[in-house]
Amino acid sequence: MENFKYPEVKFPKNVLLMDVAFVNREAASMRRSMSWGLKRELPLIDMYKWISCLALDGGVLEHGSETQVIFVHESPETRLSVAEQPDLLHADGVTFSVPLVSEFQLSSAHPAGFTDTPSLFFDLMYLLLDSNDVENLMLLPSPELYGTSVQDELHKLAAEKGPEAVSKVCLFELLPVQQPEPYHRANVAMSLAHIFGITPEDLH
Repeated sequence: MENFKYPEVKFPKNVLLMDVAFVNREAASMRRSMSWGLKRELPLIDMYKWISCLALDGGVLEHGSETQVIFVHESPETRLSVAEQPDLLHADGVTFSVPLVSEFQLSSAHPAGFTDTPSLFFDLMYLLLDSNDVENLMLLPSPELYGTSVQDELHKLAAEKGPEAVSKVCLFELLPVQQPEPYHRANVAMSLAHIFGITPEDLH
């Protein structure tokens, strides 16, 4: 996968690479279980608000005012199952602005039968890591689909090329382990809880 070559592409300083499987698996599961536990139906995810929360947690304010969001998904028929905007994946090139946060541009990619979704995610990750344009690469894979393969690959790259090779990465995790890593980590559950309207009182 490391040898895959893309034509040169210009990127903004901030890029969020998200596998839609996270929304349709982990986020959907969290919404379902918390709705049952709290005995009320939690709202669907407002993707525009959630993306802005992820951007803030991922450190975009330190790296300029533009962010590209790349959705990786399985097929052209894929939809965001628990989002207010289920067809947002098909709004390629759409932009929106959140004052004091960032200007966001949405794009999407699917394997089109040539490979599988995780392989495409990794190919894009390598491309973005190699790009001199990108200063802040936020990654959101699906733990159910990827296991620890993203972490393993980042550790491998850091061992082969030095810690600076992955230093611009912010990896979103449901339960980040508190240990030193050559990349940054952020807890994605916090932003989801906010979007779902879960308060500290709900957790007691």
